[in-house]
Amino acid sequence: MSDNWLATAGEWLATPLKIIARPWWDKLVEKKAEEKAIQLKLLEAVVQFRVSDFANPSRGIDADKAVGIAKKVVDRLKPRVTIDLTEVNVTSDQFLRDICNEIQLCGVPETVWVELACLAAVGKFNLHHVLTVDFVDDNGSHSRGSVGLAAVQSAFPFWQHVFVMDDLSQPFMAKVSPQAIGGLSEYVSRATIPESRYTLSPTFPNPALPLDGSALSLPKGWRPPC
Repeated sequence: MSDNWLATAGEWLATPLKIIARPWWDKLVEKKAEEKAIQLKLLEAVVQFRVSDFANPSRGIDADKAVGIAKKVVDRLKPRVTIDLTEVNVTSDQFLRDICNEIQLCGVPETVWVELACLAAVGKFNLHHVLTVDFVDDNGSHSRGSVGLAAVQSAFPFWQHVFVMDDLSQPFMAKVSPQAIGGLSEYVSRATIPESRYTLSPTFPNPALPLDGSALSLPKGWRPPC
């Protein structure tokens, strides 16, 4: 009986506290919901602004594609805003970097990620050389193209350095930067790099000719070294 009495007394004492605290709690919940709505609107605005920096005809991104990229980025980052508002500032330097990286992850085509993967796999390369990559994607589409390495750099406008040189005695030799390796690692955690063949040569090869015996291979599902 004493236990029942204590439980009843506890409930009796708690009831006034619940009545007093309820308006305060309701206001807190309402305030958090308002903050959430503001943060989401801010996230959408910042993403749209940064996508406008990324999208241009040279990348084959028209208005419709830009809208699609922005939606993917917002959907990807929205949980970070809604889960814990107290620790997220959409306009902080770190979050802005995350937005830019996410735009590249959603907007840079698979062919360019494969090109970057080939360069990361080869290690060091001459910046004046031409990269030719040949692969078949998961949909069965064949892709074969040659590109100057400056074009790979320009495909990632939000990274200051895609390539770095660490040996001054070899002024044209470079490797993929740690920042780009990090982005590539994130990309391959979401998508599978197709099996590819590639070459690096001083000049653009004849596109009508197959890759010769010197072509290197990139296995399906390749991941950057840790």
